Amino acid sequence: MRAADIRRRLEVERQEAISSRDPLAIRFALDRYEVLMALLSDYADDAPIDPDKITLRVSQAAKALGFTPNHVRQLIRQGKIQAFKANNEWRIPLRVVL
Repeated sequence: MRAADIRRRLEVERQEAISSRDPLAIRFALDRYEVLMALLSDYADDAPIDPDKITLRVSQAAKALGFTPNHVRQLIRQGKIQAFKANNEWRIPLRVVL
């Protein structure tokens, strides 16, 4: 998987949401787009992306998934979202939110 592939996928999601004219879908797609595009900003289009090595903080994952941070933490505790602790902070692999 390359950074350009993920960017293209995010753009398609965003355009589909805009086309739906559903305000909630548009808001969710925009939040997701902003979080993930910022995460990928340091990667060139042709850069290979390992979605298991790039991680998000709980707040980023929550925004990308359309949940609250507390709900994401609850899902982690229940084992429904894969995550690990790094420096006393939960980290969620990019693969989980794609």
